Amino acid sequence: MSRKKLSLGLSATALVFCGVCAGPVSAAPAGSVKGSEFHHLKSIFEPSAVQQLADGRLLVIEDEPDRAFSLLKIASNGTLTEDDAANAALMKSVKGRLSDLEALAVDAGGYVYASTSYSKTKKGDRQPERERLVRFKLEGNTAKDMRDAPNIKEALKKAQNVHKAVQGKIGRNVDFENLDIEAMVYDNAGKRLLLGLREPLANGISMIIPINNPAEMFEKKAAPVFGETVFLDIKGSGIRSLDYDPVAKVYSITNEVRNPDGGKDYSQLWFWNGDAKSAARPVNLPEIKSLKNAEAVGFAKFNGKQHLVVMADEGSKKKQRPARYFIIDAAKLK
Repeated sequence: MSRKKLSLGLSATALVFCGVCAGPVSAAPAGSVKGSEFHHLKSIFEPSAVQQLADGRLLVIEDEPDRAFSLLKIASNGTLTEDDAANAALMKSVKGRLSDLEALAVDAGGYVYASTSYSKTKKGDRQPERERLVRFKLEGNTAKDMRDAPNIKEALKKAQNVHKAVQGKIGRNVDFENLDIEAMVYDNAGKRLLLGLREPLANGISMIIPINNPAEMFEKKAAPVFGETVFLDIKGSGIRSLDYDPVAKVYSITNEVRNPDGGKDYSQLWFWNGDAKSAARPVNLPEIKSLKNAEAVGFAKFNGKQHLVVMADEGSKKKQRPARYFIIDAAKLK
């Protein structure tokens, strides 16, 4: 996992984060979801983001290029199933290498957007495969018509309206050379792509930066047009996930927060109403604090209800330790 790593229109996109249980799952009646019980995935180790597709399946991304995409099905009792054959077919169809994938979104037209972090390697080097924002259609288990956007890091370094907004907020500029994109959601109402940044921070304040012309950017190679920068104070840590719940009409955000008691940092869920002048508010979800790097967090609709699915980037392929997830009824979140 890479370390460098407005009033908004309401998005109809729903991000969902999931995997498959590696061992026996406590019995639950068909069509019911049992509390917020932890489960293990089978072969997903470092989930970064996930999106529910129009056919109900889930698309999960990881930051390792050889397992960048995975497809899953969600059962009525909230358990998740991986499809190895589908995943192999999907990976075979992916154009080029995507290293350190961190953000995922889907629009109402069925286009999938996936972004690498744009962060540097541990040695401080920039690599083309770590600086890609792509759009494609998923037909069955095949990625079709994959197109790249112009380099977002270079565009942000030249974006005077973004620099002016940051300077107006904190009195100085930030260095987008240290860009780390870790979250993204498509705003269907505004037809724009919202980027959630882990880095840089604006003097400890997190930023969401909209791209107002995603269609032109991918179809006509147009330079990205950035909208009004949103500043959110979420306790001095950058954004790890960003999603929208069309039922509650709120955005969800997660990050890692420093423990005031001096213990380990912990994951925190926030809700935000989409108004640039409004603050994000912390949500009481004790279970999330036991997960390290809860990055794959979002809403999934099944059984006719919204649920929050939470996955953590805490597994290890080398140690064959898959990541964990839990699911909770979104109506219980306050």
